[in-house]
Amino acid sequence: LAMECDTTGSILATGSSDRIVRVFDIARGYCTHTFRNHSDIISIVRFIPSISMNSTNSDSDSDANNIDICSASDDKSIQIHNLGSNTQSEAFYEHMATPTCISLASSASVPELQLLASSGRDKVINLYAVQSSSTFTSNSSSSSKNKSKHMDNSVNKYTFIKTILMKTDELEAISFISMTKNTTNSSSKSKSNSKPSTKSDNCVECILAAGGSCGTLKIISIVYSTNDCVEYHLNYEYSLHTLLVQQIQYIPSIDELLVTTADSNIYFYTSVMWMDEASQDCVRELAGNLDDVLDLVVIPPLMTEGHTNSDVADMDMDGTNTDTITDTDTEGVTMAVVTNSKALRFMNYSDGSYITKQSICSHEDVILAIDSSVDG
Repeated sequence: LAMECDTTGSILATGSSDRIVRVFDIARGYCTHTFRNHSDIISIVRFIPSISMNSTNSDSDSDANNIDICSASDDKSIQIHNLGSNTQSEAFYEHMATPTCISLASSASVPELQLLASSGRDKVINLYAVQSSSTFTSNSSSSSKNKSKHMDNSVNKYTFIKTILMKTDELEAISFISMTKNTTNSSSKSKSNSKPSTKSDNCVECILAAGGSCGTLKIISIVYSTNDCVEYHLNYEYSLHTLLVQQIQYIPSIDELLVTTADSNIYFYTSVMWMDEASQDCVRELAGNLDDVLDLVVIPPLMTEGHTNSDVADMDMDGTNTDTITDTDTEGVTMAVVTNSKALRFMNYSDGSYITKQSICSHEDVILAIDSSVDG
């Protein structure tokens, strides 16, 4: 029901209806880890690298001791599993309904911090701070109210920091768009009735996209300070004229937001949308002739001469990557889509539109989940 490759493309994590998270060594073809802590169907798995991997240029990406796996289940829990210790390191129970999506924000400008967000059909977005265990302090404001259990065996420390109530929308999808560190004091732009936030030197600001049962795409600004203070504002809200937003994914290489809906349409929005209130129209739309879109993944462009396989993985949300993908590489962006069928469709971006290039029918039943390695 869920799968994801790590940033090196060497290990694969899966979650299924047997309530087990499994990790596989792709090159050797065998299962390396098995986690049996969930009590219901697992619907989400995500790799979370250690903070030390973000703050250094070492070749430790392949070291399993530096990687955690975040999983979500119909048992309403968010769990963290550490590959180095082969144990569960965290379990969060803030959701009152099934978690539907998990998104991670990281940036080279803020190497000491990552932000994790989870959405659910309980109409909330929960935020978690991810910090290095060596720099983690116990003065978290959530320590007294956090309904989680912690085992001290992870390279990262996870702290629940805030619940954002979305009122009427049962959320199905979220995606971080950007994460930047504030260097000057300024006031956030907001359409909410709350007072504008004042950003200090010790704050980071994230832009988050969310959607769900109401068929609207919401752009949310989140300001997080080092003392675990969180302010958020619903900046913009766009109606997609459909019953349900199913999936949201930000594509850094082309600076666009991809949104799939229940009427089988796929929409593309540029960064102008969340920077300019007047620009609400999507750039492209793929008509709903593909049946129900069950899953999709953006396959990174093939590496040109002088690039390494880790270049795409090193791209940060603020654009400060070590090697920049050239404009010609954008034409090579390919999207793999699985619908309510046995076929895997590959759609290539060319001349401003996505065109179906190839369909492969190698499965004997409906394909439920797909993912791509970092080098495509």
